[in-house]
Amino acid sequence: MTCQSLLSDLLTPAGRACQRLLDKPFRRVLRRRRSDRNDRRRSNSPPFEASPRPERNPGSGGRAGIERHVAMDNGWPDLKGRFPFRLGTTSYILPAPILPNVRFLAPLVDEIELVLFESRLAENLPAETEIRELAHIGNAYDLRYNVHLPTDLALGDPDAAVRRAAGETLRKFYERTLPLAPTAYVLHLEGQPAAGEGSAALDRWRENCLSSLAALFDTGVDRECLAVENLEAPFTAVAPIVAALDLNVCLDAGHLLRQSLPMADLFTPYGKKTVMIHLHGIDGGCDHRSLKGVPEAAWSFLRDFLETYRGGVSIEVFSREDLRDSLTRMAELC
Repeated sequence: MTCQSLLSDLLTPAGRACQRLLDKPFRRVLRRRRSDRNDRRRSNSPPFEASPRPERNPGSGGRAGIERHVAMDNGWPDLKGRFPFRLGTTSYILPAPILPNVRFLAPLVDEIELVLFESRLAENLPAETEIRELAHIGNAYDLRYNVHLPTDLALGDPDAAVRRAAGETLRKFYERTLPLAPTAYVLHLEGQPAAGEGSAALDRWRENCLSSLAALFDTGVDRECLAVENLEAPFTAVAPIVAALDLNVCLDAGHLLRQSLPMADLFTPYGKKTVMIHLHGIDGGCDHRSLKGVPEAAWSFLRDFLETYRGGVSIEVFSREDLRDSLTRMAELC
């Protein structure tokens, strides 16, 4: 997802209104890692309605022996395991650290997108104890994870030292979360030159990105796990990098909606290389809202695409209300 577009790059009047709405919630998202360390010192009384705890069913062969909660007491749609693809959402639905979010979401979804936006905050790198707890929850609930790598990594920077530092940081996040066996590591290739800088600048940026990624692969990073996401800039800028390294992609449908681009522009040529889809709607010019904000034409296209899709789908929203509304719309596909 494009965190920057939510915090600073919304230039239209509608965008500025969105920024006022989203600044505080998203800065809370970026600060939550700090409170993770103190989570165990807090009261055991949750500040939110907790999801049902799993009950062991020795006679059941599915879901690792965990009994399905077909009807949630709180009215949440029960879609876990209902689709041929893996249905997920982000690790910041509740105004709480990552572990309470994962505990809350585990009975509701097949996969959770671990949102690790900023590498500059040490708290954004999960501690090894947290990784072990995430693995335990994953095993208990038949839950998978994917990792959204930090968005502040300049792999194409003109300065070789900056590129090396970005690569080292990416590898650190990759190795720390590797015990979770993530289904994908979603990567932003940021810092594309402005159109006015000319084709030579774009070529140099691409070469730098290629060099940085090749160096990462030499250190053991699995290229099959990386998925390059489409951002606000035209995907044509990164397409040669994806092709040269035969990389997988993460298609963000909400970004296409916000740019008023047809879904087919990327889903048709890159469908077979798509391992992750980010779904979110538009409301008043703001993206990362509930799926109620996906127009019918785009929804019809996505519904048809998902019939044969077998990868991950992350509902990329950041509130309980948006998630509940989104799951309700996803239930139409059952």
